[in-house]
Amino acid sequence: MASELVLAGKVNLPRGNDVAYILDWKAHTDQTIDNSITDLTGVIGGRIIALETVPGQNGDLATDLPTNLYDLTIDDEYGTDVAAGVLADRSGTVGERVNPAVGIPVWAPLTLKGALCGDSKQGRLIIVVSEN
Repeated sequence: MASELVLAGKVNLPRGNDVAYILDWKAHTDQTIDNSITDLTGVIGGRIIALETVPGQNGDLATDLPTNLYDLTIDDEYGTDVAAGVLADRSGTVGERVNPAVGIPVWAPLTLKGALCGDSKQGRLIIVVSEN
């Protein structure tokens, strides 16, 4: 079984042109994730102002929880982690949010990659982008 990634929702936030992309993932049996974000969202342009990881199926904090201290990256077309490592060592039981002090500019195709996620385990990634 390959890893899976689905766009569970796109929320236009009340503040200006901020958009939250809600992505649900399921790891491969080898505990990895390697799926295009761009195939689901189109090219995201703007600055990432928040990232949130929530363990479990659809972020339910209960079902098919990933391995504790799993790692995610959001790679651009050059293989560079645009999140600069802030999604490493994530909790397998509670949600965690990161708000960069300065928004992370993105403009190219993005791929979600994961390691040590657990065999067929699941989670949610929320990417908040300011399109201003």
